[in-house]
Amino acid sequence: MKASGHKRPLARIRITARPVSRRWHTLSWRRLLLLAIIVLMAAAAPLALSACGATRQAPQTPVQSASSAAAVEERFGIRVTLLGVTADGGLIDLRFQVVDADKAATMLEPGNLPVLIAEDSGVELKLSPRSDVAHLEAGRVYYLLYPNAQNAIKPGTKVTVVMGGLRLEHLTAQ
Repeated sequence: MKASGHKRPLARIRITARPVSRRWHTLSWRRLLLLAIIVLMAAAAPLALSACGATRQAPQTPVQSASSAAAVEERFGIRVTLLGVTADGGLIDLRFQVVDADKAATMLEPGNLPVLIAEDSGVELKLSPRSDVAHLEAGRVYYLLYPNAQNAIKPGTKVTVVMGGLRLEHLTAQ
């Protein structure tokens, strides 16, 4: 049977759908996987570190004998604040606070440069004399970096610092 009346044209609807890019799916999947791996590693890190005994201790001021620390402060105007192993064991960081800038400048003279001695092995770590000595200011903390020859100093190693005939003994490397 034919429909009576007149024919109405069907409305033309244009449907446009962009196909989802395969690249977008691949990238979002990879990002999700990467995020999941990062979250799992972050959650597992404390357990792994405690299992292998690599717990981190708060930095401490090196133990110094009062008489030698006082003698170094009196003669060179500095106070040693840290003896640390850094750069994956390749460098030793000797930090000191300047108490008297004029006296501290004499510590950087060639005959007075600090020498580090690993107490267990006797290995000495020295710096080359420098001609470009910085202007030191009282109250500021400065550092000297020593190459850790023969990996002589490790965290926990007892170290003696010798400066111009004065000795700071039994400093513990951090």
